[in-house]
Amino acid sequence: MTQPFPFSGRTPPAATAPVPRPGGADPDPERDGGRLRSVLETATLVLAPTTVITALLFYFGWAQTSALFGRLGIDQSALGFTVQDYMLRSVNSTFRPLSVVLLAAVAGLSAPAPADSMIVVIFGASASNERARRAA
Repeated sequence: MTQPFPFSGRTPPAATAPVPRPGGADPDPERDGGRLRSVLETATLVLAPTTVITALLFYFGWAQTSALFGRLGIDQSALGFTVQDYMLRSVNSTFRPLSVVLLAAVAGLSAPAPADSMIVVIFGASASNERARRAA
C-alpha cells in the first residue's frame, strides 16, 4: 500500500513553524506584502495624476504651437521642439482656465451653505419636494 505522503508520521517541511529572523523581526510574509502593497498604492496615487497632467500640458502646448506656427505657414515639426518646450508653451493657454477652476474650488469650499441647499439653488427643488409631487 502506497502512502500519499512520503513522510510517514512526520509533519512535512512546509508545515513546520517558520524560523524567526535575526533581530526579532516577524517572519510573516503577509506583513512584507502589505507594506509593499501600501507603497505601490501610494505610488499609484501620485503617478497617475502626474501622468494625466503631463499629457494635458503637452497637448495644450502642442495645440497652441501648431496654431501659432500654422498661421505663419511654418511646419512645427521642422522646428524640433522637445516635450519640455511644448509643456512650457502650454502655460499661456492653461493658466486662465486653471485659475478659474481653482477659484471656483476655493469658493465652493468656503461657502457656508450645506450641499442640500446648493442643490435647491441650482435645480430649484429639493428631493423632498420632488417626492411630495410624485405622491400627489
